[in-house]
Amino acid sequence: MKSKWNPFLIIGIIGIFTCGSPFATKYVQAIWGDPDIWWTPTSMALPLDQTKNHVAILLQGVSFDRHIDQGRLTVTDDRGATYRLTSGDITVRVNNWHKIRASRLHWAVYFALALGSCATFFGIGVGQWIAYAKRSTRTAGTAAPPIHDNPREDG
Repeated sequence: MKSKWNPFLIIGIIGIFTCGSPFATKYVQAIWGDPDIWWTPTSMALPLDQTKNHVAILLQGVSFDRHIDQGRLTVTDDRGATYRLTSGDITVRVNNWHKIRASRLHWAVYFALALGSCATFFGIGVGQWIAYAKRSTRTAGTAAPPIHDNPREDG
C-alpha cells in the first residue's frame, strides 16, 4: 500500500508559510517603510570630504570645496566674530534609506524565489493528491468495465 503522506504537498505548505511571511515582511518594509528614520545621527555626521561620492554642492556653479579652499566663505558666530569657513567646520548628515531599501528588496528577491519553489511543490502535491483521490474512488466505488476481445461486437 502506498503511503498517504505526500512530501510535495507537505514541503509546499510548510514552505509557503516559512518563505512567504519573510518575503511579505521585507517587501512591505521596502515599499512602505519610513525613509525619514535612516538619517545619519547628528553625533556621527560625516565630514564633507567623505560625502564627495554621494553629493556635490555648488554655489553659483562653483564647487563648494573650491570656495572653501579659496577662502571665499565666512561665518559669523554668536558673539559677532567673523572667521573663514574651513572644511573641518562642515559636517553632513546622509539619508541611508536607498541602501536600506535596496538591501530589503535584495532579500525579498531570494525569499520570492524560495516562495515560488514552494508554491510549485504545493501545486505538484495538490495534483498528486487529486490523482490519488480519483484512483481511490474509481477502484473502490465501481467495478472495472468488461474487457471485450472484439470491440466491434455488441455484448
